[in-house]
Amino acid sequence: MKKNQTDNLVSFNLIILAVKGEREAINKVLLKYHSYIQSFCKGYYEGADNYEKYCIDEYMCHQIEAKLVEKILVFKVK
Repeated sequence: MKKNQTDNLVSFNLIILAVKGEREAINKVLLKYHSYIQSFCKGYYEGADNYEKYCIDEYMCHQIEAKLVEKILVFKVK
């Protein structure tokens, strides 16, 4: 069965609730985009024993998520 392209989109009702500041709606939007955000935060980092390790920069993830929440709250729906 072919998946509908709209299955992966955030619903309009969820967007409206998130823009209004509804905490659960914002958390659902963040959860929806969490893996996408993590894909931008991966990289090689030097460990304590001078070895390189491929991992996710959690600080960068939190910064991007905070910016997303900030933009959600100022988003204008017409």
